[in-house]
Amino acid sequence: MKFISLATTITSALGLAAIATAAASSPLGGPCANKDHYECGNTPNYNNDKDFSFYCTSANIITNVQNCDCFGCCALNEEEEPTCL
Repeated sequence: MKFISLATTITSALGLAAIATAAASSPLGGPCANKDHYECGNTPNYNNDKDFSFYCTSANIITNVQNCDCFGCCALNEEEEPTCL
């Protein structure tokens, strides 16, 4: 009986650790620099280290994350909208 309880506890702890790691690597909700503007970014261990675009709110919080499928390809067009080249 103790073995089952210990195994369940370890499995639960590993599951929570995986969730915390996944949440920590996402830029969503994190800080940004240019209020009320779109930006491009690259965060290690997120999106396989590929670029992503996002919107920086008036509170300097990252929202609307869009992943690119390329490295170093995110850019803002003439209308200051992000695009993955």
